[in-house]
Formats: sequence, C-alpha cells, structure tokens
Amino acid sequence: MSGLKFDVGLVTHHGEEWVVHGMDCPDQPNHEPRRNEVKPGEHGRWVLLHEAELRGGADLVHDNARMCASALTNVGRVSHRYIAKKLHDGEFVRLDGAIGTELERRGVPMDADAWCGPSVAEHGDVLRDIHKEYLNLGCDVITANTYASVPGMLRAAGQEQNHSFLIERAVAIAREAAVECGREETSAVAGSMSHMIPHMAGTDMVDPTLGDVPPGFEEDCEQHASALLAAGVDMIFLEMMFNPARAEIVANTACATGLPVWFGLSVREGPHGGPILYDKHAERSISEILNLIDDRVEAVGIMHSRADLIEPALAEIRTHWSGPMAVYPDSGHFEMPNWNFNDVMAPSVFAEFAQRWRDLGFIAIGGCCGLGPSHIELLPAGTATA
Repeated sequence: MSGLKFDVGLVTHHGEEWVVHGMDCPDQPNHEPRRNEVKPGEHGRWVLLHEAELRGGADLVHDNARMCASALTNVGRVSHRYIAKKLHDGEFVRLDGAIGTELERRGVPMDADAWCGPSVAEHGDVLRDIHKEYLNLGCDVITANTYASVPGMLRAAGQEQNHSFLIERAVAIAREAAVECGREETSAVAGSMSHMIPHMAGTDMVDPTLGDVPPGFEEDCEQHASALLAAGVDMIFLEMMFNPARAEIVANTACATGLPVWFGLSVREGPHGGPILYDKHAERSISEILNLIDDRVEAVGIMHSRADLIEPALAEIRTHWSGPMAVYPDSGHFEMPNWNFNDVMAPSVFAEFAQRWRDLGFIAIGGCCGLGPSHIELLPAGTATA
C-alpha cells in the first residue's frame, strides 16, 4: 500500500461558488481552489483532504499540514474522550444494536444491490428515531449507517455518485439524534467501514467471480475513510472483517485517518463445530486475521456472529490480543437484501449471553443484525469485569 496521506483544506466562499483551498499550513496556500460540495455556513471551516483530491497534488504532507490535521482530528474526538475514559477506567460501554435490519423491521425498503446504504436519502427520520431510541436506552456509542455505503456497493446499485452525500447525511443524522437526546457530550458516533463487496442475490455470500480483492478496492477504501473523516465521526468501527486480504486494506486505510479504530471480526461454525472466519467461500482459521490486530487499534470486537460461538472465538483471540474486547452478535440470517427475523433470539436469551460475556471480561456489548432496542434494553449495567 502506498500510504494514505491527508492534507488540509480551507472552505471559502467566492460569489456563487464554494471552494476548498489546499494548504501546507494555514497562511501558505499552495494549491488552486477546487470545487467542493459543501453546505452554506461552512465558510472558514478546516477540512481534511486526501492528497489526490487536490489540484496539482503533493508528494509529501508537510509537518505543518500534519499538525493542522491532528488539531482537526482532535476536535472530532471530543465525544470519543468519553469512551476512552470508560475504557481506561474499566467501565462498561453500552453499544447500540442493529441499524440496517432495524430499518427494515420498521418498513424501510432495502436496496437490491446496496442493502441499507441508500436508505438515508429518503428515510432519515426513521434512522434518527432508531439512534434516539438507542441513546435513550443509555448507549454510549451509536453507529452511523455507513456499513453498506462503501463505493463498491453503491456502484453496483448505480449510486456511486451519491457516496459522499450518503456518508455526510448518515453521520449528520446520528449527530442530530445525540443533540436531540442531550447526549452530544456523553456519546460517540462511530463510522462503519466494511470490506463488503457485491453479494449474490438471495444469499449472504459475496460474488466469487470478484476474487478476494476486486479492482479498485483500495481506492474505494481510501474514498470511504476520507468521507467518514470529513463527515466528523469520532471513531471508526471495522465491521465484519473475515477476508484477510480485504481486511488488511480496510484496516490500513482506517488507521491512516488517525481516528480511534475498533477491529470487528466475524466468525461462523466450522466443519468441526468450532468458530472459523465468516468467509463462506473458504475455511479460514481465526489465526489468519490476527496479525492485522496491533497497537493501532483501540479495541477488538467479535460481531455479526452467532452468540454461542463468541466464547470459543474469544479464547483464540486472547492468544494474540490482551486489550479491550467488544461483542455484538447477530441473530437470524441474511438473504440479500433482506433479513430473516424468524429465528431471532428472545431478548431474555440475549441478556443471559450478555451477562456471561461480562463475566468473561468483555467491556463493550451491543447487538448486530436482528437484535434491536428490545434486546439492548436488557443489557446489564455497571463496571466490566477485568
């Protein structure tokens, strides 16, 4: 990987046109202004720009630019400090539950190619209500609806041109929910990054003809990371990591933003009954992905995985990682683009699992596909077991 570098830009207003100036430092512009889709009222706002977006480009990101970028990133981390303190003090972090499947459960149509990603354009009110419900249940982190809005999925749906808008809108809706609940300083907004690529219709399996790493995948990841950073998320959740080749690219790109990153891997039952990586096209051991987990990440999660596989998966991860652990399982099954809710576990069963996970030392617990507010409501509170 060539290395993802960010420069700094200043939003200014020139007549009818909003533009962004690339900067080496605030008082020394070195790039021509470029057109940028920014909203009125953003005059004078500093933004981070991927170097490839700047006219003329730059071979290096200078120290002053890095300092500006760091300052901007820290502003975005104000809400994350609340989470960081909880992790440091060993306090329980309540995660939210499903977003995509909860949208579907409430009647929002799913896109045949991009699942729940495009829904923010026309169903923002439903999404906001879901975030607010989780916040009112005491969730410390809410996840913006950006999992399926990766460029590759939107491209398959003919909506690639809407990528930036969908990311900005999803993050803004999460922020609005936090403000309306009075939780803007006591909750964080996580941006979701996946290595999701187009699925075969009616299945939960990716299209095998695309290979492990489709052409342009790295550029898509850089675009998604840049959009999340520009939208102002507090942290990034890497979700459903199971393909080592794609996961490495996603992890490197996310960590290059400087934002706190949680690495969420997914498992399924293997041929001998134990957990293996979720990849449906190969039998991969969990150990194949553990080398991607290092001190660049803040926490490791087991997510979108069957509840009974969590404990044995934890045992294997603990041979490599001794830091904070999160868990948010799924329940039910996916048939692209819909979730089958027929076999979703009862909230009381989820609560029993959650208590066991607390006893095992998981510091953050929530729910993934199929598990909604009625499940999150029964999460235990208090201090996590060390």
